[in-house]
Order: sequence, then C-alpha cells, then structure tokens
Amino acid sequence: MWSHYADSHKGFIIIFDREMLESTIVDGATKIIDVEYTGLPEIFVEHQSNNFIIRDYGKMLTKKLNDWNNEDEVRIIMKHEYKYDFHRFLNFNRNCIKGIIYGSRINFENLITIDNTLKDLHKDLKFYVAKKNSARNKITGISV
Repeated sequence: MWSHYADSHKGFIIIFDREMLESTIVDGATKIIDVEYTGLPEIFVEHQSNNFIIRDYGKMLTKKLNDWNNEDEVRIIMKHEYKYDFHRFLNFNRNCIKGIIYGSRINFENLITIDNTLKDLHKDLKFYVAKKNSARNKITGISV
C-alpha cells in the first residue's frame, strides 16, 4: 500500500481504533468494510442516453485481486450525494486515532510538523517509522 497510497514511503498512515471509529459514524450511509481478495469483481455497465452507468459499484470498491491480500485493507465507503466537496469529510472523535506510521522516505520537516500537530491531540498516540525488510520483502514498523 505504501507505493500507491503513501507516495512511495514519503507519506504517512493513520492507525485507527476501528470499533471506536465505527461507533462515531452515526449515518447509515457510511460503512467501514473489509476488502475481499477474491479476484476481479464483476462490473455491470448499462448504456442509457449516451451515458454509461455502473451498477453495483459496491462490489467494485470492496474487492481486489488475490495478489494484494497481504494489505489487509479496510475502506470507508460513503454513499451520499454531495452538493459541495466539503460535504465529503468524515468527522470522528480524535481518540479514534491510535498511532501514526511514517514512511521510510518521509521528509523530516513533514514528520516534525505531523508529529507536533498530533501529539497535541492526545498523549497515548504511538509513532512508528516504516522500514523495509529486504530479506522478507515486507515493511515492518519500528516504534519511535
């Protein structure tokens, strides 16, 4: 996931307490869903009046190829019609954040900015730096 979602280890990942996060979601249109690694999903497309309409987009958003099963990915899916982009934000209790994993190539100034900002949220946060274990071709977190 680092190469795709965290700018090749230059970004960071937020660790959430899933149960606490789920309890803060009060609208029925927002769900936390485990990604299923079952291969490519079937996508049903209809053509209507010069438009293509994707049916059952939920399967498209919650399934991935088996090759990615080591990610153990979870997605937050919001099924809303948005008039403005700022309506797309998900509000949650800051205590839902349990830790941060910094990418192994994060800019030091960015790390300090994030670190200082988040330490003020609450004192129980855990901070880690990702380190590549070349022998196992995996990423491991090192506590800092």
